Amino acid sequence: MIVANKMAVKSQVLLNALHDPLTGLPNRALAMERLGSAISARRPVVLLYLGIENYRVINEGFGPEGVEEMLREASRCLSMSLLASDTAARIAGSEFLVLLENTQIDRAVARADRLYALLTEPQRIGNDELRHEVSIGIAAYPADCQQVEELISRAAIARHDAASLP
Repeated sequence: MIVANKMAVKSQVLLNALHDPLTGLPNRALAMERLGSAISARRPVVLLYLGIENYRVINEGFGPEGVEEMLREASRCLSMSLLASDTAARIAGSEFLVLLENTQIDRAVARADRLYALLTEPQRIGNDELRHEVSIGIAAYPADCQQVEELISRAAIARHDAASLP
């Protein structure tokens, strides 16, 4: 019985170390590990870097509880859209990575479009309705670069460029 409890505690510690406590999604460490594994195995992967741009406005208008509800809903939308080989991770604040393994860039763009439509649908918080302002950047391995950090950097730059579009 003690051995089973120790294993359960160890399992919970590992889960907590690799997942975001608010959303339950993998965290940055697990996303980096999975992305690194895909690149090491030379499997094509497209990385979507998503950001909810009006995060601060939501925080000011709805407070921390509203932000948490918004992040949980965004995470639910991301999780619903995943295939078995995909990974969605919350990496910081209102930023998410979606790893699409063995996906061609044209299919990844179509999936990003569907995610955008899903994430920008109105969300109810209390008696109010809000819309997320979402930007998505895309980078692909091996087409755009060969290293994990560089791929993330390129996707982040593409996201910032998308956010600055009118």
